[in-house]
Amino acid sequence: MSQEFSAITFDFSKLDPFIRGVRLDIVDRVMGMVANYLSPQMVKEAPWKEGALKKSVSRGERTSPLYWIISIGVNYWRPVQFGSKAHIIEAKNKSYLVFQTADGWVRAKKVNHPGTKANPFITRAIDKTSPMIPDFVEKVIQEFISK
Repeated sequence: MSQEFSAITFDFSKLDPFIRGVRLDIVDRVMGMVANYLSPQMVKEAPWKEGALKKSVSRGERTSPLYWIISIGVNYWRPVQFGSKAHIIEAKNKSYLVFQTADGWVRAKKVNHPGTKANPFITRAIDKTSPMIPDFVEKVIQEFISK
């Protein structure tokens, strides 16, 4: 069974008109620091009951200059982040669904899921990372000056 991966992509190439004249190696290094700070923040902010979600967040990965990806290896991160409307869940690969309630284990062919409230763990992680960006810029500039 193949595992489905979702990616949150940070494409900073659209900044090109604004950063002309700035050394791209400095900008790329800062963006790497942002991505590598953000991914553990996403893990911290992910709901604790969803251990698979926490474990599936990847470290920031540079795929090209100014293009970084943080992957999430579970396909249900969107309903966690944004919430979901009420919907029906039906057994597909098995003859019934199995889940635990306060009363014990339940088997059912289908259930009426009431939906979920949004838990914007990615937004919280971004909000916690954003104030760090000036520090990252200063650190990288100091590194390049001291070379």
